[in-house]
Amino acid sequence: MPTLDIRELTVNYAVKGGTLQALAPQSDDALKAMAKWTKADPKDVLAVMRLYRFPTMAEQVSPTWLGGGAAKAMAATAAFLREQGRVQEVKSDDRAFVTTTCVDKAMGK
Repeated sequence: MPTLDIRELTVNYAVKGGTLQALAPQSDDALKAMAKWTKADPKDVLAVMRLYRFPTMAEQVSPTWLGGGAAKAMAATAAFLREQGRVQEVKSDDRAFVTTTCVDKAMGK
């Protein structure tokens, strides 16, 4: 089964211009697999993947993301899923599990 090595993605994405075309030859198989799993046209997958933007560490620790926004989004999603009968229980507060701790450490804080 084709795989996409996240370590390779991280290094190549950052070093080689931020496109999936910069990845090793295995990426063709991975792109075909992504197309299969998403039922997308294989020729469209790379263009769609190029639209992805990954937040910087500084952005990740901001109030928009791990500094509060992600926990709010998760709480709203959990409430919606409960309303739809997809989950039975929703915790009252998930903020303890959505923190900046790991990113702060990576940034040397």
